[in-house]
Amino acid sequence: MGGFTAPHHLIMIRETLNKQAHKKGVTKDREKAYRQVINTWLKASPENYNYAGEVIAQNKERKLKMNDPFGGMKEMPKDIRIGLSIPVGLYYTLQKFERMHEGEFLKTKADLRFFAKKFPQFCIIERV
Repeated sequence: MGGFTAPHHLIMIRETLNKQAHKKGVTKDREKAYRQVINTWLKASPENYNYAGEVIAQNKERKLKMNDPFGGMKEMPKDIRIGLSIPVGLYYTLQKFERMHEGEFLKTKADLRFFAKKFPQFCIIERV
């Protein structure tokens, strides 16, 4: 499920980002780096692309079932909230990418907000 193929693809992503950094002088743009990781993960296998499409469609359905804009679902207790839904393989790929750069993926609320606003296709909640 999700076709986790991180090590080779992460090395390829890092090399691409390093080349871009040398060309443009950009090394710390997290949004661009995440977009590069996501695009490379999607292109790694047709299964990844199909699985991401299924997750995004499921997220749209979940948005329709929300009780409130903070992620409370009609069929769940109000204290259970679902904020993001990311394909498992992509989540682990982003996590490994952050660790390669001595970071942690979605460690803080600010990280969650950043990711939800920049990548709304993986966000279920309306208000972050």
